[in-house]
This record gives sequence, C-alpha cells and structure tokens, in this order.
Amino acid sequence: MEEKPQDISIKTLLQDHSTSIAQFNERQISAIKYVLKNRKITNKEYRAIFGVTDRTALRDLNVICDAGIFKRIGLTGRDTSYILTRHKPDIKNDILS
Repeated sequence: MEEKPQDISIKTLLQDHSTSIAQFNERQISAIKYVLKNRKITNKEYRAIFGVTDRTALRDLNVICDAGIFKRIGLTGRDTSYILTRHKPDIKNDILS
C-alpha cells in the first residue's frame, strides 16, 4: 500500500533526507507540514500564509529545495509549484560529483 504524503511525519521526512529540523525556520517547517497535507505549495500561497514578500518566500522555498525536501515543478513565475521529493538522496551521486 502506497503512503500518502499526509501519512508521513515531518520527523520521518527529515530523517529520510538526513536533514536536521534545526536548519529550517518556523515558516519553512510550517510550509513542509502544509505540503505534507496539501501535496504542493506555490510562492503565492506561501506569501499569503506567512505574510512575507516575494523575495523572502523564494529564499525560504529555495532553502527547502536545496535540502532535498521539495522539488520545484515548472520553470518560472505562476506555473511554479513545490512538491515533496519522495526519495532519499543518492549518496553515490553526491560522492562522485
């Protein structure tokens, strides 16, 4: 049986990515929880939920992407959304890079 995103805890998700919760601010943690529940988030939704500027939303979302938790879907602008990355990072590729 396939796990639904909302069935996964944030703790499990971070462990799967060898990531510490300490590297994220409260908004970012809340955004991860939001995506666990809603499957995706956009920059516009992030700004509306947290009352931040476009630039701050982009910075926060990039931190989560750089940690391997979110994957960016779409190239730029309104079509861009962020979803969970559902696999552990490939350690072999990191070593060979």
